[in-house]
Amino acid sequence: MSRLEFLLDIAWPGLRVSVTSITEGWAAMSMAGPKSARSNFHVSKRGVTRLGLLEGRYGDKPLRIIRLSFSGERGYEIYTGASVGKEMPRRRALRSLLPIP
Repeated sequence: MSRLEFLLDIAWPGLRVSVTSITEGWAAMSMAGPKSARSNFHVSKRGVTRLGLLEGRYGDKPLRIIRLSFSGERGYEIYTGASVGKEMPRRRALRSLLPIP
């Protein structure tokens, strides 16, 4: 964020652009290891390809499942609205894949 603000102030002072961090609005969790391969059944019949993105909804909140990380096994990153992030591991489709605190 600070890099973008620097560039807007110094390199492109004439641009009429503002930047806003939305990081605090999202909850993120990672799912990797041998059991993560079973998640294809739950997240999509067509699956999520490497570096692919699947968008949907969890209730009224946006949900994004991205296959970014590589740990030697299939891995996914799951993003949803921060207000529902705590309840996501309890969702039936993810219960066997994520530890419940």
